[in-house]
Amino acid sequence: MPGQGEALPRRVCVAVAANGNDYDETGRILAQVVRGLGPEVRLVREGDRSALDCDTLILFGKCSAFMRSAKLLAAHGARRPTTILWHIEPLLPEVIPETAERTCRMLARCDWSGWPRPLSDVMTRIPGGALVRDTARRVLSTRLKRLCGWDSQSRHSHVHARQWFHAAQHYAWLRQWHSNCWCDLVAASTSARYEVLTQMGIRCAYAPVGYHPEWGCDLGLNRDIDVLFLGRVKRTSRQAILDHVHGQLKPHGVKLTVVDRNCFGQDRTKLLNRTRIVLDVMQNAWEMPVIRLLTSMACGAMVVSNWMSDPYPFRPEHLVRVESHSLADTVLRYLGAEPERQCIAQAAQEYVMSELTWHKTVSRVLHLCRQEASTAKGVMT
Repeated sequence: MPGQGEALPRRVCVAVAANGNDYDETGRILAQVVRGLGPEVRLVREGDRSALDCDTLILFGKCSAFMRSAKLLAAHGARRPTTILWHIEPLLPEVIPETAERTCRMLARCDWSGWPRPLSDVMTRIPGGALVRDTARRVLSTRLKRLCGWDSQSRHSHVHARQWFHAAQHYAWLRQWHSNCWCDLVAASTSARYEVLTQMGIRCAYAPVGYHPEWGCDLGLNRDIDVLFLGRVKRTSRQAILDHVHGQLKPHGVKLTVVDRNCFGQDRTKLLNRTRIVLDVMQNAWEMPVIRLLTSMACGAMVVSNWMSDPYPFRPEHLVRVESHSLADTVLRYLGAEPERQCIAQAAQEYVMSELTWHKTVSRVLHLCRQEASTAKGVMT
């Protein structure tokens, strides 16, 4: 824990991706958390030159979205702020051998939006463009798994090629663009990412997204939704699993409700408050994201997950973990054992709202980053 005498930065910028809105809600909440610790805070878009004037800059989201910021910070090394790259998307399961590096880079480029214009516009619009892209991702992800020895591991066999692409994209970006000359600390939001970053020799800290009141709370609503999945389904390995669960629940008169888009803020809180059980179905076999669990537990829904490894930072007794083929049977069991479901849900809610607060995580990361930056400057002098 940071010492009592260590000061937080006076001015902090939180930067989110310039395109899209995937990280806008979480970035805004992060800015609120930092503001609550005392510093002045501004929320900006990636590449905003005004970020050079702050004391500490937090680049929040997927690392590959911060190309302009990396170049800007590297070009102004003498006056750049202390910088944290808070990466919240998957990386590959482990550091890959040199023989797989070229395949990883090729897979990382399987995205027309990253190609130069007008070629990217043409490939996006022509019939069959998406099919060509997806076929290339399947071929290259299969080759990558073989070169890394992952093809023999059954847990990787059902991961969708789209997920391998994104993991390779972030991994390759860090290999090419990360440098201590512009980044003082990489914050990893899962322990799996922290382990890979450590293996890559990158200064990093384990920093999971924590609870904030805007993630929701128990509103005391009637829980008229038996089981819910909230998250992306299309073009993921979840589709087959959820279809199977739906088929097993239907004969028992239980409906699986799936909401795969445009559910944020109060709409999400009300939905989760109407839900008895939330399914947590992994996209990647090697890491467990936390936001779905935080929001579900905070709103009093019990979580049933197909994540079978250590659920840290959560405690095993705060969720039910089963293999994918047992998800439906587990849902039926707990729908018929309401007192037990409520007991698990209440214990989980109390834990995340008291022990897994984002306030604690952000305070620790800000102090650690200042220590890393001071150490680096001392070495250079």
